Amino acid sequence: MEEKTFSRRVKDELTLLINDQKALRPLLSGVVRVSGVLILGHEKKLKVTTEISELADLIFKAFETVYKVHPSYQYGNKTHFDKAPTYSVVIRENVFDILKDLECFDDLVRMKPKEMIKSSNFKYFVTGIFLGAGMISDPQKSQYYVELSFSDEEDAKSVLHKLLTFKGGKKMSFKMTTRRDRYILYLKKGEEISVFLAYIGATNMMMEFEDTRLTKDFFNSQNRLIICDAANYKKALENGESNLADIDIIEKRVGLFSFDDKNKLAIQVRKDHPDASYNEISKIMTEEGGIPITKSGVVHIFKKLHEFAEKLRN
Repeated sequence: MEEKTFSRRVKDELTLLINDQKALRPLLSGVVRVSGVLILGHEKKLKVTTEISELADLIFKAFETVYKVHPSYQYGNKTHFDKAPTYSVVIRENVFDILKDLECFDDLVRMKPKEMIKSSNFKYFVTGIFLGAGMISDPQKSQYYVELSFSDEEDAKSVLHKLLTFKGGKKMSFKMTTRRDRYILYLKKGEEISVFLAYIGATNMMMEFEDTRLTKDFFNSQNRLIICDAANYKKALENGESNLADIDIIEKRVGLFSFDDKNKLAIQVRKDHPDASYNEISKIMTEEGGIPITKSGVVHIFKKLHEFAEKLRN
């Protein structure tokens, strides 16, 4: 049996949790808006298709409960070559009245969501959009992102505007882009994706996402520290080799007797600690050598030594 994606598991949790009668209408509005098809002809039909059987059952029961109609099921495949089944819920009764009540169409004219954007409905409206045409990446396998896909630009802008009104701990900085003929709202910040999952009610999957994210971010942070330490050590080692080469030519050509105590101490510390950083040399000179000096002071000493060595080389 094929393992379910993280996105599918989020949707499975949501379909099992939605049982509030007040949630059904805005939920249907969101689902129909992004995955419903109006079929015109001798028989007017509204068809909502999904690859999730549990979601099809939820849509079926929601239409029965809210609008007292008698939906039917249709089964098929996403494409001719795709073996994965699809489930369609078909409505043949009061189609135009239902679409108007859901704020989708009024006599074939697309409606702008108004009531569904209100705070009392918006949570379930967005949940329906996510269930119908949304996805979330697996936090273990890729970068973090959530997407909500729309066929209508105004729909996408209306939802985006509402999502950007959330403040504080509920802030979600969604952005909008286009992809072929679709309008995509996306979110890429891990902590804000957790806020989104909690908002739409996928609490268990939010906790799993957070656990994975925090573990992954911790190890990434540790790896960055290791890489940074390695880079710093390499730089210190290269500086040390260069300093020692300068000191060697100065000693051989003119000696060190003319240098003051601070320069002599810096040279001696470098000889004793060839891989020490300039900051470490300043601490040794200050704490053990009794000559207070900053890191920039050490850098200045070795810069002058290098300039002197270059003159001797030339």
